[in-house]
Amino acid sequence: MSTYTFPLAAVLCCLASCPAVSAEAAEASNAKTTKYFEATVGCIDTLILEGTDRYGAEHSPLFSSILDLKTHRLPEKAPPLLRGQRNADRAFPGCNVQHDLFTLLVMHHISKLTGEERYAQAADAYLKFFLRRPASVGNGLLPYGEHAFWDFKKETIAGLPIHEDLGFVPIEFLEKLWEINPQALEKHIRGLERHFLEGDDWIWNRHAYILNDQRPTKPVDFPRHGGFYIYQWAFLYTKVKDPQLLDWAQKTARRRAGWHHSVASMGISMLRANRILGEDKIPEFETIGRECLMPLIEEPNDDFKNGIANMYVKLEKIRLEHKQVEKDHSRTTYGFWDMLYAGSGGYGFVGAERLAVMCLGIHRLIDSPIHLQVAKDICGFYLTHPRPSKDGITPGKIAGQIAMALDLYDLTREAKYLDYARENADFAVQEFYADGLIRAATGAEYYEAANGVGTLLLELLRLHLIDLGSDHPLPRNYSET
Repeated sequence: MSTYTFPLAAVLCCLASCPAVSAEAAEASNAKTTKYFEATVGCIDTLILEGTDRYGAEHSPLFSSILDLKTHRLPEKAPPLLRGQRNADRAFPGCNVQHDLFTLLVMHHISKLTGEERYAQAADAYLKFFLRRPASVGNGLLPYGEHAFWDFKKETIAGLPIHEDLGFVPIEFLEKLWEINPQALEKHIRGLERHFLEGDDWIWNRHAYILNDQRPTKPVDFPRHGGFYIYQWAFLYTKVKDPQLLDWAQKTARRRAGWHHSVASMGISMLRANRILGEDKIPEFETIGRECLMPLIEEPNDDFKNGIANMYVKLEKIRLEHKQVEKDHSRTTYGFWDMLYAGSGGYGFVGAERLAVMCLGIHRLIDSPIHLQVAKDICGFYLTHPRPSKDGITPGKIAGQIAMALDLYDLTREAKYLDYARENADFAVQEFYADGLIRAATGAEYYEAANGVGTLLLELLRLHLIDLGSDHPLPRNYSET
């Protein structure tokens, strides 16, 4: 049996000999702690010491996606699904790297802030193993995202062996993957071309096979996913300067006929791509990208069948009273409280706070007062509608509200947004942090990374830094775009 023992060894090493720390880290270490920091570090400490892959014949530094709160072990059976959650949304019994994406980034920032290298070392060990072992099983596409994960007991790719990103992969995470194993990341990003059907039409499917070279035969060309490919090809271009990557990106951007949803995501990705391309930026990305942003706030469609890309909303619908909306499930607006708070909200449900954060991301890209006002209006809706008392509220839901409020506070310096963020963070610490882990949802007796744990840790750390008066930069939670 191959047993991975890094976390405990790293802790003992850290206790025996603390590394030299930066002035920033020393200052942060000497500053007072906060309950937000204690919950963040407490959960990560538990994951490092007790939450890694201790199952099957090959142990590894990957974090278990589900853990029992009391035993800190992978349960024998998966807990019951939350309302709207699918078995396919889970990584049981194993690990989905995209569920841990922000947790891993937070670990690096904790090391920078405290000088305790064991957090960054544990995150790097996790990604080194992933890029060496699971990433080598198939054709190079990384086995993570919406459907695929690494099974701890069978030690192979499980779920559905198809690639589909859960959301936007931030550049800080791509840079970390590149630093650790550039060959594996380049193979993956070039392999995104496997999403495209045979022929010259350059039509894609959001699903691509991982275990073989078969291409999809039917189009499922969500603009959102095309945007993911554009951005990652642009990122790789900055590293290897291969013009074919930009050719693929440009062909993907031109495919617009028939798109009926998620065009804003495509626009954001094109604008983001240009920001990292610098002098090599593509003029049409700027033009088309900006055009794609407006339907997000203008289009009257509110068709729930559009799933994850249901990003069209009228603000007057948001202001509907709870009972009025509850009686008419067909309207499925962002003010639909029953689905807005309990469980995962159903497959592909996009909550109001996510729309607000998306609009704030757009505002930061193009300085758009209209999108900023949409975010203000949505947050104002939350400020006047108390949180319902019910189980099934997930960490990701509260994290989204904190992200929305703190981003608005950062942009406006209005105290009401900071107060709202702190209120939600206090609720999160009280209701989610238990037995050294973050609950999968209010009332749940297990941890589940898929329910937004990483984004909650990120926002708790952000609020901690605000309370300390620190200007240490953290990545923003714009991944839902």
